[in-house]
Amino acid sequence: MRSGSTYVLIKHLKKARRLLFATRSLSEMASVKRHNETSNWLEIEVGADLRPGQMRAVDLPQSLFGANDKGEPRSILLSRLADGSYHATGRRCTHYNAPLETGVLNPDGHVRCPWHGACFNVRTGDIEDSPGLDNLKKYTLSSRVANGKVYATLDASEIVEDRLHPSPACAGAGSTSAAPVVLIIGGGASGFAAAERLRELKFNGKVIILTKEAYFPIDRPLLSKMMGATAEKVALRKEPTYFTEREIDVRTSHEVVSVETAKKHVTVKTPSGQTVEFKYDHLVLATGSTARQLTTEFSNVVVLRDIADNEQISKVLGSIVDRKPNVVCIGGGFVGLEMAAVLSKSANVTVIGRNKFPLDNILGPIVGQFYTRLHEINGVKVVMNYKGNYKFEPSANDSSIATAVILTAPDGTESKIPADLVLTGIGASPTTSAFKPAFHTNDRDGSIPVDAYLRVLDSTDVWAAGDIARYPYAFEPASPPVRIEHWTVAMNHGRRVGENIVAVENARKEGREPSLNAYATVPFFWTNQHGRGLRYVGHPVGGYDEVVVIRDGEDGKPVVVGSFAELVGDGEERDEKVKSVKFVAVYGMNGKVVAIATVGKDPLASKVDELMQRDGGRKMPSMEAVKGGIDFLNDVQL
Repeated sequence: MRSGSTYVLIKHLKKARRLLFATRSLSEMASVKRHNETSNWLEIEVGADLRPGQMRAVDLPQSLFGANDKGEPRSILLSRLADGSYHATGRRCTHYNAPLETGVLNPDGHVRCPWHGACFNVRTGDIEDSPGLDNLKKYTLSSRVANGKVYATLDASEIVEDRLHPSPACAGAGSTSAAPVVLIIGGGASGFAAAERLRELKFNGKVIILTKEAYFPIDRPLLSKMMGATAEKVALRKEPTYFTEREIDVRTSHEVVSVETAKKHVTVKTPSGQTVEFKYDHLVLATGSTARQLTTEFSNVVVLRDIADNEQISKVLGSIVDRKPNVVCIGGGFVGLEMAAVLSKSANVTVIGRNKFPLDNILGPIVGQFYTRLHEINGVKVVMNYKGNYKFEPSANDSSIATAVILTAPDGTESKIPADLVLTGIGASPTTSAFKPAFHTNDRDGSIPVDAYLRVLDSTDVWAAGDIARYPYAFEPASPPVRIEHWTVAMNHGRRVGENIVAVENARKEGREPSLNAYATVPFFWTNQHGRGLRYVGHPVGGYDEVVVIRDGEDGKPVVVGSFAELVGDGEERDEKVKSVKFVAVYGMNGKVVAIATVGKDPLASKVDELMQRDGGRKMPSMEAVKGGIDFLNDVQL
């Protein structure tokens, strides 16, 4: 049991007895089981220290409720809101199982995950923002005061699972010829989320996902954080019958050829090579992006976008058994650096980039130097500020294999870096070629402009989501539309598209104009390299004109630093501090905070996410306050 005044009792209302779990054996407590139909209740003495706006994890006795898959006691999250009400839910985030009691609870009853920003409503358990997949289990709860103590009581028979699929299994959806058809092109994050949200909101038409990939929707960010990925290992939904039970028709290896909006149909090439047409009432464009390539001439010069790419990397490295492989990662972006971190455990890795430091175009020079040194102390060679072209030296025995990357200095001299594998991470472009000329695309990058509701411009029944969508950024309304390649943006786009399609269909049935919801969710991004996790919240649409980096001081107070040396020192202790320092980088434009990056400071990023989204960001401190050492977690109220 947890320390403090929280302890767990069982209350059997029929017998009006209260029994300490710790004093009873399993046989004596046989009436308290999963799916028990008797009136058994858990009673938790809350104590006076759980104040409004606070949360607490409460462990349950293993003798009665067993353990989780890690052998730990099962637990619930007890929350007390600003209105004094108590609520009990599942404790773990439904994304990667982060403990929610270490997150952020806002006055409205929304708890935000400390790791990746997923948001849940503790009043209902419903998921509000991705990347969480499922709702939290919501427990029936009542509270009472006796002898000056507060007790929260919940039904023990409800404690069966910690999470619930938001979209229940359904039967008969789309069974009539008049049922509306939502055709989703793309099986990535946004297409998957749109389909799930449709079923969650009880849309009873047909839902069809057409994906050119050979597998069902996957958790794509995992591809750059692991080797040996398979469709089963990284599947977003592990249950084999999940999609069929919800009547979500996923057609794999189906590639879109063209779209004809006048006839409302899409021409598709099937796995057998045949060309077929699919009709739609609503069309969702969610094809994601395509990784840019330096060359397709060599089999060991690869990109990383799908499972086949991950498999190819594993295959190339697995073929080298007599020595440590040599890997070159071209591009100092997030994907290349994440793979460099993974591969450095078993290979000699060199990272090459065009910026002065990795990620400095996004995170600034101090954070860029931090990542440079983090990789170097973990055995990665970092070659930055390279402005020349890339050439590859073919093998003398097999011209389809490159054996070295050739770099050309400004004076024309060349140097070779041995390479058994070359991973290129030089960005991605929206996958929209099949949508031309049906839809207008952005001249610069081929993205598809949408309105605030994610409808394709000049359309009422076509929507775009994820990497391909260029949308109005709600938090900088005067700025030009943006396109953001973040996993959570794609998932939240899909959720909002699903909601607005249902709103349109409900209004159509009722003979009224639909009331749509604009997309207004702050981007939340994360990366993990060599065990140091970074969270990034916000989006500087017009860039930033200042960066303030703040580390934890020896006395726990914030210290503003002006250089990398001030962040980690420059003596013998520097590398140890790189492995352990906790800091935040705050990005400002015209005195306003537009983004924030944190390392080792959870749940600060989630707190800033809430500050940006609530009340138009009016409670967000100014850059001047940031430079004055304001503490986001303790000095700023939601």
